[in-house]
Amino acid sequence: MSHVTVSVIIPNYNDAPSLPKTLDSILSQSRLPDELLIIDDGSTDNSMEILGKYAQKHSCIRLLTNGRNRGLSFTFSRLLREARCDYIWCQSANDYLLPDSIRATTCQAEAHPELGVIWGRTELSDPEDHIWGCTEPKAVKNNEILSGKDFIQRVFAIEGPYFCETCSSLIKKEAWLSLGDFDFSYADGFIWQMLNTKYGGMYLDQPFMHFRFALKRKQLQIDSTMEQLLVLWAQFCLRLCQEPLNRIAPEEFQHAFFNQGADLLVKQWTVNDEKRCRHKIQKLVGRFGIPSPLVTATLTAFHIIPTPQKRKEIVRQAQQTCRHWVREAFDKAKTPVPSALHAAIDGY
Repeated sequence: MSHVTVSVIIPNYNDAPSLPKTLDSILSQSRLPDELLIIDDGSTDNSMEILGKYAQKHSCIRLLTNGRNRGLSFTFSRLLREARCDYIWCQSANDYLLPDSIRATTCQAEAHPELGVIWGRTELSDPEDHIWGCTEPKAVKNNEILSGKDFIQRVFAIEGPYFCETCSSLIKKEAWLSLGDFDFSYADGFIWQMLNTKYGGMYLDQPFMHFRFALKRKQLQIDSTMEQLLVLWAQFCLRLCQEPLNRIAPEEFQHAFFNQGADLLVKQWTVNDEKRCRHKIQKLVGRFGIPSPLVTATLTAFHIIPTPQKRKEIVRQAQQTCRHWVREAFDKAKTPVPSALHAAIDGY
């Protein structure tokens, strides 16, 4: 059994109020990280003062700064490059690690070095730490090793495109880097799904991270329909990037990925008021037929910056793809496609 090393990586921007609890949750672990790497992204609050005091007391902390605000994407890419250890634990500066998380996951990583991800559950709360509950996959058992095919069939296909445990996962750095330079701020869930699909993982029935939602529960419920539609658009936008997707995503995953979106679309259109749903889709499509900011976000995640001419071509292909995709979805549901939905897809 080989000894693994762990880097906990944290991007920080003006999170001074939550930093002490976040850092204490890591530094009180039964198994300390070999490296606690923090990059401050040009904070204007007293973050650096707090971080500096912790760095003086704890030798495992390595504190870097961007000098000015460069954004989450730049900061996270730098964290991944700078990390010195075999495994990565990604942490937000305003969430905190639950007890014994690093020890529990590293034990399994040492016993199963072939796996790309060791993952568990996430405790969910509002910004004031009022706990809502905990994530829990329905068809996976404790200490179960999942191949890529198992993950597609028993996690992704059942839990849907939202399900993502990036913040409650110990991830092999080499595996992560093999996927290429994704924009983490747009693609963290997709990266997690790809890592499980390509390298396999192990599920531990234990909460590892306390995750604070930025919204209150009531606000989250109000926005849930919009969030589901955003996922739909993100999925069909990924089809525009079929070539890079083919390089990293097995065909079976792609099929499950798009089917999930199609099922959601049928459900949203038939359950919700048609006028309201159409308005939401039109908002996403935008005035020029671009589902903004999703197309831009997805293309940025793949580092594809289109010219104006390419942008028009992307719009045309997106609309054509989405019309075909919608028709297949409604055929499957044995429901006629509403003409208003075609109008929404075509934009203004």
